[in-house]
Amino acid sequence: ENYIFSPGTSNRDYATLFEAVKDLDIKVVVITKPFNIKGLKIPENVEVYFDIYGEQYRQFLWKSKFVVVSLDDVEVSSGQMVLLDCLLYGKALIITHACGTVDYIINGKDGLLVSAHNSKILRENILYLLEHPDEISRIGENARRTVSEKYSMLQFAKKVSDLISSV
Repeated sequence: ENYIFSPGTSNRDYATLFEAVKDLDIKVVVITKPFNIKGLKIPENVEVYFDIYGEQYRQFLWKSKFVVVSLDDVEVSSGQMVLLDCLLYGKALIITHACGTVDYIINGKDGLLVSAHNSKILRENILYLLEHPDEISRIGENARRTVSEKYSMLQFAKKVSDLISSV
């Protein structure tokens, strides 16, 4: 479907996201908790849902054009579950360059990393993907490949086995 998806609760920067997507000619679906958007003006093209999990969450993710996760610049790792979901589903992802995200994403290959609290750069990356649907596909395919090669249960088991063998 024709919407951008932005899920998550921990350390999210919805003020920057809302500024970046304001007046874009595409719907943005946000799934979060009420405290994350308290006091923010929600743009007309943004639909906010609270407490969506499981199959309903996966359907929003699956049907989206691509995913945007705007994180606060904190020293705590956050956003990895959504990030890994995007990789698994082969979704192009724009995410803040932050603690934890750089461990999974190679900028321009299997996702796009952007500066924290910079709505202009975030908007430019969103517009880039909207104007280049081939890039959405390329990044999504790379993301799917990355998760199968690096983060699958088989890879996890191999790393644990190698660790145990080295002791």
